[in-house]
Amino acid sequence: MSPTKVQLVARVTLIAAFGIGCGGQGASNGPGSAAGGTAPESGGASHAGAGGGPSSTGGAGTSGAGGGQTSSAGASGRTATAGAAGAGVGGAPIGGSSGHGGAPAAGSGGAPGAGSGASAGAGGTHAGAGGSGGTTNGPGVTVTITPGSVWKDTQGNVIQAHGEGIIKVGTTYYWLGEDKTNGSAFQNVKCYSSSDLANWTFVSNVLTRQASGDLGPNRVIERPHVIYNAATSQFVMYMHVDNSSYTDRKAGVATSSSVCGSYTYSGSAKPLGHDSLDDNLFQDGTTGYFLSEDRTNAKLQIYQLSADYLTVASLVATVAQYEAPALAKIGGTYLLFGSHLSGWATNDNQYTTATSIAGPWAAWKSFAPSGTNTCNSQSTFVLPVIGSNNTTYVFLADRWNSSNLTDSRYVWLPLTITGTTVSMTCATSWKIDAATGTWTP
Repeated sequence: MSPTKVQLVARVTLIAAFGIGCGGQGASNGPGSAAGGTAPESGGASHAGAGGGPSSTGGAGTSGAGGGQTSSAGASGRTATAGAAGAGVGGAPIGGSSGHGGAPAAGSGGAPGAGSGASAGAGGTHAGAGGSGGTTNGPGVTVTITPGSVWKDTQGNVIQAHGEGIIKVGTTYYWLGEDKTNGSAFQNVKCYSSSDLANWTFVSNVLTRQASGDLGPNRVIERPHVIYNAATSQFVMYMHVDNSSYTDRKAGVATSSSVCGSYTYSGSAKPLGHDSLDDNLFQDGTTGYFLSEDRTNAKLQIYQLSADYLTVASLVATVAQYEAPALAKIGGTYLLFGSHLSGWATNDNQYTTATSIAGPWAAWKSFAPSGTNTCNSQSTFVLPVIGSNNTTYVFLADRWNSSNLTDSRYVWLPLTITGTTVSMTCATSWKIDAATGTWTP
């Protein structure tokens, strides 16, 4: 992050589905009974069920198990197509605890229709096909992503989660990022949840402004990213911490026992004495890594974290200076993405590959069409959408509006990866089924 630009760092991490959630969220799966057996329900993040809103107790309105999950449209940049009906039970969830839906009513056949208009369905009732035999969930939902649009949550509010990172816990995706509602100074780190990647429910402000200190007024907190440490049962957040003139250049750490819970801030430091501006986290098995731009040495540094992820243990690699780093691993190949330093303005982002995180790293090259300035965006994260049929790697980026940061947009696009070759087209819209991991133009 340069003094001319509040920059949110890309975070890339291939994260397993941990099955550890955040209590009281409607996106969690709930138990459901079916004639002849038991079928799990799919939590629908976009329809508020009886007994609670999308971010309170009582599951979000759900489709019948196997009946296909119906996501509500009604907000620019995210539309949904109903999933095909399958055997299972439908019905309206009744208020429960920890995000679990209560007992559903018996389904009476019929496929759920495509949602439209409001994002809260009355009662969250969707009839599924008859539950004979207790068949498990049917096909997922294909949703449309529209890069650069105004993206609203399921309550109709503009999503504020810039410099974003996403972590999947169980079957739910959690999106964490910066609140830019009132400009560049730190306000909140927000957390949203979704089961389909298009319809996002605001859960909570997980880190908020304090009266003084690193999180005080007129401070800079950028690119918050989270990974889970199974040994300590803690979600660990790293972030860029700075003053308004960008001379502090530190990395801050916070922890929480739940992904969208209240994080406890433990302070900031320069990793191994180096500057730390745009940053990111990466997890390779149980080993955690921290990436950050070192402005003084004009390098991008890759560090290994301690076993509890709370401190930087060693310097693993030093590569050419890029900011907004994002790291992924596909098979035995590491892919590192980064942006040139050009302030708030976009540029042709680059990538490099290696067979070891310590290098050697290949020459950097473009992956988006030359001259498009990475489809007018800057890297922040690469999300692996691992489904039943395929894995799609989604490039997450920000399109900054320096004159009105609150109106900065999100540009999410699928990557095409063959061996060590990566490409991306500047699509105006595209579709993905998070359950199968398949995307289409």
